[in-house]
Amino acid sequence: MSAQEIEIRLVPSLAEIGQAEWDACACPEAAEGGPPVDPFTTYRFLSALEESGSVG
Repeated sequence: MSAQEIEIRLVPSLAEIGQAEWDACACPEAAEGGPPVDPFTTYRFLSALEESGSVG
């Protein structure tokens, strides 16, 4: 078994990650143009919460 390196960073805003990068990790089906399995994990949903002041 080979070792894998994992990097963890804390960012103050989802905007610092970017939609393509977030969706590729959190909901790859949406990143590929399909409907998300869980819409509550999409960048669009989480970004809307953040921008409205509901979280963060």
